[in-house]
Amino acid sequence: MTDPTSNTPTAHVHAPAPDDYIDLAGLWRIVWSEKIRIVLLTLPFAVMAVVGSLLLPNIYRAQAVLAPVAEQQPRGLSSLLGRVAPLGGLAGLELNAIAIDKTTLAIEVLQSRQFLTDFVRRHELLVPLFAADKWDANGKRWIIDPSIYDVAKQKWIRKVSPPRTTQPSDWEVFKEFSEMVSVEQDVDTRLVRLAVESRSPIAAKEWVDLLVRDINERMRSQDLSESRQSVQFLERRFQETQLTEMRLTLSELLEQQLRTIMLAEARQEYAFRTVDPPVVPEEKSRPARSIICIAVTLFGGLCVTVFVVMRYLRIHGKMPASGKLGAV
Repeated sequence: MTDPTSNTPTAHVHAPAPDDYIDLAGLWRIVWSEKIRIVLLTLPFAVMAVVGSLLLPNIYRAQAVLAPVAEQQPRGLSSLLGRVAPLGGLAGLELNAIAIDKTTLAIEVLQSRQFLTDFVRRHELLVPLFAADKWDANGKRWIIDPSIYDVAKQKWIRKVSPPRTTQPSDWEVFKEFSEMVSVEQDVDTRLVRLAVESRSPIAAKEWVDLLVRDINERMRSQDLSESRQSVQFLERRFQETQLTEMRLTLSELLEQQLRTIMLAEARQEYAFRTVDPPVVPEEKSRPARSIICIAVTLFGGLCVTVFVVMRYLRIHGKMPASGKLGAV
């Protein structure tokens, strides 16, 4: 476009509005001028971070690597009926054999509310879980909080509000202990990693050992019970039927269940075989005190810096010019 009174083209240039950009140089001049104030105000954050991290108890992690003993195995009466049903039906039932992944089942049982609460009560872990104040590394024992549990009278005296009771409930037990136990399975290798975290390195190792032993015993007992019931059922049906083909099938299934009973009675590591047993950890797994201190100090410094800049702008109403800083 050309100005009608001039031969020189007119350029349309838009000058930037003051609010269209952030004056980083001006911000840096404010921060640099207030560096002493920022450091002094950030110092309490650093002190609180150090003190707070030191008050956090050390947590130790013990882990076992387990290998599934058997991936899949027909289980229970439904599997037996599923194999017999195609030969003519049995008591009007039409059932298919279901191959259940024993490893998946064992992992689910291991993390279930019933198993974990039974585990805690069976091994008398209520007091260490809920009444322990700290772990005495020198004496290798728990220091019990007298306001929660009376050791002399072996009585719970903690003060709680309803619906909670003086003695921890199954709900509290599961919530507390499940947060300490972790079970992970590698998708490729199928290996299972069972870990327990505790303030006591000795307890962490012992509890992993007990969990492995108990889950193997639980799965072994369950298969024994089901197989024995199946044997009784098959023997009864074998005596009742006269069909040769049916008797042969029942004999085959009976042999299978007797084999399951024999293996369950002879093998202690029934669901999992220990590849790498747990050891008493010598180093804590958390807290990462250095990271906590750095993170809290940086966060505090950022908050203080924002406060100082906002305070300067509130007092002066604008960014300082180069080389000109007003006292705040």
